[in-house]
This record gives sequence, structure tokens and C-alpha cells, in this order.
Amino acid sequence: MNRLLEPHGGKLLPLLLQGNELKSEKEKALLIPVLKMTSRETSDLIMMAIGAFSPLEGFMCKQNYDNVVSSMHLENGMVWPIPITLSVQGTK
Repeated sequence: MNRLLEPHGGKLLPLLLQGNELKSEKEKALLIPVLKMTSRETSDLIMMAIGAFSPLEGFMCKQNYDNVVSSMHLENGMVWPIPITLSVQGTK
């Protein structure tokens, strides 16, 4: 008898890489600029990696952010009450 609740959105989406895919992405990461993250953003990234923010597949785009702020729903209509975003510095 399975008593586990179904993941939000119906499917658990862990985003951790393994094996050759992990090795390849680590090599690519050496060539891109470093982005400093807050402790909250780091925690959000860990939550995404383990699938706790399923069905999100990454930080929210502007459309999802706007929808969540105005209606507490993702753009696909799924209930989501909290924006999951990266801080950005504006340009002057």
C-alpha cells in the first residue's frame, strides 16, 4: 500500500546530474562567469536539485514570476504561491 503523496504537478523532477553529464557540465562551468548567490537562492537551488520544487525546472522566468505574484499560479495554471527567483542587478 503506497501512502506517499503525489508530487505537485504529478511528477517529481530532480535536477541533479550524474556520470558523464555531470563531468561535462562541470567542465563547461569553468568557462562561464561566476554568479554570487544569496543563502536563500542557494537553498532554492538545492530544493530544485532534489525535486522539492517540482514541477519547476529552474528559477522562474518573468512570465511565471508575474503570474505567481498576481494570481498565485504558474503560467500553465498550476497553483504556486511563492516566486522562486534569482536576484539581478539592474543597469543604470
